[in-house]
Amino acid sequence: MNMERYWDITAQVCALIRIGITGFWFGCFTEPYLDGKRKAWAAGLAYVAMMFAVYFVPWEMDGIIAYGMGVLASLVAMCLCDRRNYAQKLFLAMLMYLLNAITGSLAIIPIDILFENLW
Repeated sequence: MNMERYWDITAQVCALIRIGITGFWFGCFTEPYLDGKRKAWAAGLAYVAMMFAVYFVPWEMDGIIAYGMGVLASLVAMCLCDRRNYAQKLFLAMLMYLLNAITGSLAIIPIDILFENLW
């Protein structure tokens, strides 16, 4: 059995699931601030679509730029769906970007504690 192949498949599936979950929470997060659920889910779907496109592009891309492109796509979707209060939408997009970065950094702490003695 080729375990490296299975690991590669598992890693890619987990990355795609993570993108989907992040887009779902982005939609949940923006729902109270937009006019209706459909507009909030459009913002989350724009994030997921952009992140899938960035994920499958064969170029090497920094995570900061990739997440920035995803958040920018959701900002554009929010602004196109709801044409009022652009400052609030910009604030939501920046806050989502920062929350994504903070949660990713905080998730490393318990992983380091759990696997400290293994290495």
